[in-house]
Parts: sequence; C-alpha cells; structure tokens
Amino acid sequence: MNKRTPLVAILTMGIFSFLFGQDLSAFEKRTFVDAQGDTLRYRILYPAKYKRDRQYPFVLFLHGAGERGQDNEKQLTHGARMWTDKANRKKFPAIVVFPQCETDDYWAHMTVNEVEGVRYRDFPIQQEPKPSLSRVMQLVDELLQTESIDPARQYVMGLSMGAMGTFELLSRMPDRFAAAVATPLLRFVMLHIRAYGFFMATRMMLCCLNILGGCTRLCKVRAGACDTPNILA
Repeated sequence: MNKRTPLVAILTMGIFSFLFGQDLSAFEKRTFVDAQGDTLRYRILYPAKYKRDRQYPFVLFLHGAGERGQDNEKQLTHGARMWTDKANRKKFPAIVVFPQCETDDYWAHMTVNEVEGVRYRDFPIQQEPKPSLSRVMQLVDELLQTESIDPARQYVMGLSMGAMGTFELLSRMPDRFAAAVATPLLRFVMLHIRAYGFFMATRMMLCCLNILGGCTRLCKVRAGACDTPNILA
C-alpha cells in the first residue's frame, strides 16, 4: 500500500468533521503579509509533539464562499474538527493550514455564461490568480522553507468555492501536491495526482487534466461510498 494512503483517507473524511466536537483553539492564528503589504489571515495546526528534526505532511484547506471574511475564525467551520480529534492528531501528525479568503474575493476565476437559455460556469485560469489565492501560493512556498514539511507529502483540499480553488491551485502548481480532495457542493471528488484521478466534468477540471498530463482512471464517486485505501492501494 502506498505510504500516502492513510493520510489521503483522513483527507477524504475531513469534510464530515462536523461530527467531531473538538476544540479549535489548537489552530493558532497567524497572518501572512505579501510584498505589496496585503494580508492573508490563516490558522495553522501543528502536530501535538512537533519536532523540527523530522518532516511532516502538509495539508492546505480552502473553505467555501460562506466562510470568507477577516475574522480568522469562519474558515474553520467545515473540515477543521477532524484534525483536532485527539486520536487523529496522534495517528496522523501533520501541519494543517486553513487560510481565509477576503470577503470581496474568490479563490478561483469564474464566469457565468448562458447559451440558448442554458447557464454554465467557465474558469479562465489563464488569467493571473485571484489576490487571495496568490497570497496562498506565496504562503505555501514560505511554509515549505520555514516549517518541517515533507515536500513529497503536500496535500490540498477544498469545499465548494474551495473545490474550485483546489483545481485552480493544482493547475498553477502541478508538481506541488501529492494528492487532493475537492468537494463541489454535495458531490465528492478525489484526485490522487500521481496515481488515480476522480473528476467531475467541468471545464476547469478538464483543463487541469490536460495540464497534469491526464489521469489513469476516471470515475464518479458518491460521498461516503468509497473505500479510499482499497482504491488507492
């Protein structure tokens, strides 16, 4: 079994973390300031017994549109409690980061078009990244240099708007992440970048397929219905 599989499994369960009533204060409040002086607020969770002389997996979570703001709190609404669960912190020690998108910003470029009465969304990722996502990319680069992160075990996951941001981030940093989980609305999509790809048929995701060189398998996965270790074994 691939050594990344256990952490990928917990990634896929993270979206259902509302079932866990854990205290979120373990996520430290931080801010990142870019070269232009603009701020990205984020929360970071370290392994319970963080040691600088070893490397840990890195998990980045992009929240949905409803959690945008400047309070550095709302982005923990979904997906965070799974990581503060005592058993999970012991079994899956990782550095986990939840950035917060500005209220008037969006993780991904998106336009809504209509053809013959049919509306659809398009994702023009050839443009420069949105300001909040640009700062996330810079933060990820900085954390890789300043924290004890295993370069081979970097993961990204996102919910709704964050799922769109996840795929855009994959397209902009195609060699960075070992695996990704994207949950657009109530559909469940998992992408194991170097082995399997599970995609919904949107233009943005198909573009990512091309940029990433395609995938070895294309499936539809119902939420909660897959045995991740067996799929990725």
